[in-house]
Amino acid sequence: MPSRTTLARIARIARADPPSLPALGRRWLPRADRFTTLLRALPPSRRAAFPDVAADGRPLPADRLTDRMLRLLPRERRYAEAGRLRAAELRHNDREATVG
Repeated sequence: MPSRTTLARIARIARADPPSLPALGRRWLPRADRFTTLLRALPPSRRAAFPDVAADGRPLPADRLTDRMLRLLPRERRYAEAGRLRAAELRHNDREATVG
Protein backbone atom coordinates (compact mmCIF):
# COMPACT_ATOMS: atom_id res chain seq x y z
CA MET A 1 0.00 0.00 0.00
CA PRO A 2 1.47 3.37 -0.97
CA SER A 3 2.15 5.94 1.69
CA ARG A 4 -0.28 8.79 2.34
CA THR A 5 2.18 11.21 0.77
CA THR A 6 2.36 9.13 -2.39
CA LEU A 7 -1.42 8.82 -2.53
CA ALA A 8 -1.78 12.58 -2.10
CA ARG A 9 0.68 13.23 -4.94
CA ILE A 10 -1.08 10.83 -7.26
CA ALA A 11 -4.45 12.36 -6.35
CA ARG A 12 -3.10 15.83 -7.20
CA ILE A 13 -1.89 14.56 -10.57
CA ALA A 14 -5.25 12.91 -11.28
CA ARG A 15 -7.17 16.08 -10.31
CA ALA A 16 -4.95 18.22 -12.52
CA ASP A 17 -5.78 15.88 -15.43
CA PRO A 18 -2.61 16.60 -17.42
CA PRO A 19 -2.45 15.44 -21.04
CA SER A 20 0.22 12.97 -19.93
CA LEU A 21 -2.15 11.11 -17.58
CA PRO A 22 -2.98 8.38 -20.16
CA ALA A 23 0.75 7.89 -20.76
CA LEU A 24 1.26 7.43 -17.02
CA GLY A 25 -1.58 4.89 -17.05
CA ARG A 26 0.09 3.01 -19.92
CA ARG A 27 3.41 3.04 -18.08
CA TRP A 28 1.85 1.76 -14.86
CA LEU A 29 -0.53 -0.76 -16.44
CA PRO A 30 1.95 -3.65 -16.08
CA ARG A 31 2.26 -2.79 -12.37
CA ALA A 32 -1.20 -3.58 -11.01
CA ASP A 33 -0.49 -1.95 -7.65
CA ARG A 34 0.50 1.36 -9.22
CA PHE A 35 -2.27 1.32 -11.81
CA THR A 36 -4.85 0.57 -9.11
CA THR A 37 -3.56 3.49 -7.05
CA LEU A 38 -3.89 5.78 -10.06
CA LEU A 39 -7.37 4.46 -10.83
CA ARG A 40 -8.42 5.04 -7.22
CA ALA A 41 -7.22 8.66 -7.46
CA LEU A 42 -9.49 9.36 -10.42
CA PRO A 43 -13.02 10.58 -9.85
CA PRO A 44 -15.47 7.65 -10.10
CA SER A 45 -17.00 9.18 -13.23
CA ARG A 46 -13.68 8.77 -15.08
CA ARG A 47 -12.75 5.29 -13.87
CA ALA A 48 -14.78 3.31 -16.39
CA ALA A 49 -13.00 4.74 -19.43
CA PHE A 50 -9.48 5.07 -18.04
CA PRO A 51 -8.39 1.42 -18.43
CA ASP A 52 -9.34 1.61 -22.13
CA VAL A 53 -7.36 4.81 -22.56
CA ALA A 54 -4.35 3.33 -20.79
CA ALA A 55 -4.54 0.14 -22.87
CA ASP A 56 -4.96 2.04 -26.17
CA GLY A 57 -8.48 0.68 -26.60
CA ARG A 58 -7.48 -2.96 -26.33
CA PRO A 59 -9.17 -5.22 -23.77
CA LEU A 60 -7.13 -5.62 -20.63
CA PRO A 61 -5.62 -9.08 -20.26
CA ALA A 62 -6.81 -11.14 -17.32
CA ASP A 63 -3.45 -10.84 -15.59
CA ARG A 64 -3.84 -7.04 -15.54
CA LEU A 65 -7.31 -6.98 -13.95
CA THR A 66 -6.95 -7.56 -10.25
CA ASP A 67 -9.82 -7.85 -7.80
CA ARG A 68 -8.85 -4.51 -6.27
CA MET A 69 -8.96 -2.87 -9.68
CA LEU A 70 -12.32 -4.41 -10.55
CA ARG A 71 -13.81 -3.14 -7.28
CA LEU A 72 -12.87 0.42 -8.25
CA LEU A 73 -14.73 0.27 -11.55
CA PRO A 74 -18.38 1.28 -11.80
CA ARG A 75 -20.76 -1.66 -11.48
CA GLU A 76 -21.66 -1.92 -15.18
CA ARG A 77 -18.03 -1.88 -16.26
CA ARG A 78 -17.06 -4.32 -13.49
CA TYR A 79 -19.77 -6.77 -14.57
CA ALA A 80 -18.81 -6.41 -18.23
CA GLU A 81 -15.14 -7.13 -17.45
CA ALA A 82 -16.02 -10.10 -15.26
CA GLY A 83 -18.26 -11.50 -18.01
CA ARG A 84 -15.57 -10.99 -20.65
CA LEU A 85 -12.98 -12.74 -18.49
CA ARG A 86 -15.32 -15.63 -17.75
CA ALA A 87 -16.13 -16.07 -21.44
CA ALA A 88 -12.41 -16.11 -22.27
CA GLU A 89 -11.82 -18.71 -19.55
CA LEU A 90 -14.60 -20.92 -20.93
CA ARG A 91 -13.21 -20.66 -24.48
CA HIS A 92 -9.77 -21.59 -23.17
CA ASN A 93 -11.17 -24.59 -21.30
CA ASP A 94 -13.11 -25.71 -24.40
CA ARG A 95 -9.92 -25.57 -26.50
CA GLU A 96 -8.01 -27.59 -23.92
CA ALA A 97 -10.77 -30.21 -23.79
CA THR A 98 -10.79 -30.46 -27.60
CA VAL A 99 -7.01 -30.78 -27.84
CA GLY A 100 -6.57 -33.02 -24.80
